[in-house]
Amino acid sequence: MALFLCSNFLKSGKLIQEKVEGKNILFIPTASIDEEYKGYVDSARQLWQEMNANIIDLELSATSSGQITRKPPQGWFFFYQSSNTPPVSWYMR
Repeated sequence: MALFLCSNFLKSGKLIQEKVEGKNILFIPTASIDEEYKGYVDSARQLWQEMNANIIDLELSATSSGQITRKPPQGWFFFYQSSNTPPVSWYMR
């Protein structure tokens, strides 16, 4: 497992491009759902697209606990975008 933490994904996300290119990214924008400003979420999504990643959205508040706890396929990447916790955490299983 690898862990990549950053405070500004737009400025540092390209550091992991070789690892994520062509991979599935589970995009979890949970804390930003109720936020009026979504520019940081949009810019992160755009950068994932520029890095040729396949984005799959997961809105936790609209997903059953069974779906959330089901183990995703091996090799998926997870992206958690938040405005009130460390802004970006990313890891690979």
